[in-house]
Amino acid sequence: MTKSIFLLLSLLVISVSWIAEALAQKPEQTFRIGVSDQSHYPLFDFSNDDDKGLAHKILSLFAEKNNFKFEYVAMNYVKLQDAIEKGDIDFIFPDNPSWRAYRYKREHNIYSLPFMQAVSSTFVSTKHKDIEIDQVTSVAIPFGYSPLTWYAAIDKYNIETLTTSDLYASIQSLYRGNVLAADIEYNVAKHLIKVLPNLDAIVVNKNLPSSPTNYHLSTVKHILMLERFSYFVSKHQQQIDDLRKQSQIKNYKDVFGRDGSGVLDSWLELEE
Repeated sequence: MTKSIFLLLSLLVISVSWIAEALAQKPEQTFRIGVSDQSHYPLFDFSNDDDKGLAHKILSLFAEKNNFKFEYVAMNYVKLQDAIEKGDIDFIFPDNPSWRAYRYKREHNIYSLPFMQAVSSTFVSTKHKDIEIDQVTSVAIPFGYSPLTWYAAIDKYNIETLTTSDLYASIQSLYRGNVLAADIEYNVAKHLIKVLPNLDAIVVNKNLPSSPTNYHLSTVKHILMLERFSYFVSKHQQQIDDLRKQSQIKNYKDVFGRDGSGVLDSWLELEE
């Protein structure tokens, strides 16, 4: 090896080492994620000091692999869109493109690939576990929610709605007999039934409105960051699914025995 080639290789090694060291020392970038201030444990509960739920685990894994830091700003869900438009937050979680049509402002948010699935379902008392939609007289729906599966049914069957403060209040209204049914995410409801007394007489009714609901991360300006997150989701599907199973969270197919394709459309398009 000539002296000049040896010198060139030495400089190349030094340059690569310097670049690697510089990247390793690059300060972590901080992003603010606006999140719902309601507890949806085990899906998410960003106010819980012990376990913030599956969403936090997935987002933390992404941040760790990319040297990012996430700050979570909890607020009423209906305020999240205004906050992102004002620049107070960088991202919204959870979000879904179908919810946009029911917002007061309909800005064109950009969405990541879905990385979690919620299971919209209807709970009733055990004595009503087999009733059909035309037998429902009232349903509890938490404030700020877009009950997509219920819109057509409410209009067609003149079903009364009770707006509750949160999911816990919905399931309590069902337990007390204030309503006949309650629109509640399956995993959240099962957790509440397990940890709260006297709720074991409440079950999911598989004849009534249900659908899978994908959870996305959304933004109005951090598009490249969102693309990186989507790439992470696509490359780490098995790891994400392992985290879901560790958290004992069920998807729609686990609960209803089918993948949910077309289920939402069937409830939105009830015959007049």
